[in-house]
Amino acid sequence: MKIYSRNAKAQSVVELAVLSSMMLLGASLLLSFGQRLEMQQKLKMDAFRIAMQKAYEKNGTVSYTIKKDARFFNLLGGFGQGQPSTIGASASLMWQKGMPGPQGVDNDASYAFYEINGQPLGNADTGLARKKKEVVGFDGSKREITAPESIWKEERRVVEKYDSYAKREENLPAGNGIRTSKKSELTSNIETKIYTRFDKAVDEEPWDDKQPWEQGKLPEYEYNAQPAAYSFGVSSKEERDPDTGRLVRTTAEYSKDKVDNKIVRQKTWETSLE
Repeated sequence: MKIYSRNAKAQSVVELAVLSSMMLLGASLLLSFGQRLEMQQKLKMDAFRIAMQKAYEKNGTVSYTIKKDARFFNLLGGFGQGQPSTIGASASLMWQKGMPGPQGVDNDASYAFYEINGQPLGNADTGLARKKKEVVGFDGSKREITAPESIWKEERRVVEKYDSYAKREENLPAGNGIRTSKKSELTSNIETKIYTRFDKAVDEEPWDDKQPWEQGKLPEYEYNAQPAAYSFGVSSKEERDPDTGRLVRTTAEYSKDKVDNKIVRQKTWETSLE
């Protein structure tokens, strides 16, 4: 009976350890999902609002894409390390009165904007680079317009360094406590290359379109040989309540002016032996 009792206690301890690990994993996944969902919703709203404003200003069709890198809470990671993640959102809409394009212009009907970590690609006012293209109307008339390039490939390289230190002191002057100190240092850079292309194909008979592959009207892309290169570094961002000034949250986000920036986090606490 004693052997059986010991085995039962050992089994209970093992089951409790397994259950605790599963609960910690579930809590970590829940927190990470909540953070991603919150940022995703915010980016969707930002992309829609900015696209609507741009479409109003340009009097035409605008697509706006936002991508953002951040480090979310990671219960299973190191102290203050976090988990890198990329969130993106895109919106496309048309706001047009009369002929498309800004006032006095009749050949600018569409615009494309792309933003990564607060850095706009191309021109801040007109978006991605624009090129001239010939189009054929349904009445057979031909005219020249300017259209934006498109992004077809994105390369990313993450260079990260993380160091952590821990110190435990058991013989405090009072002799009745334990002091524990932790410190972490994080440096994380993201190198991004953006490849663009331009569709210069001309649809000579738009009124007789069926399927592109049946008509031989596939896109005729002109690729840019030199990609646009950007580097982003991580930094700690604090958000405070404007009314009380209390710290609401601390997040780690990437920006262009923080390359090689180091995030240092420290924590010290004492445990009483009484």
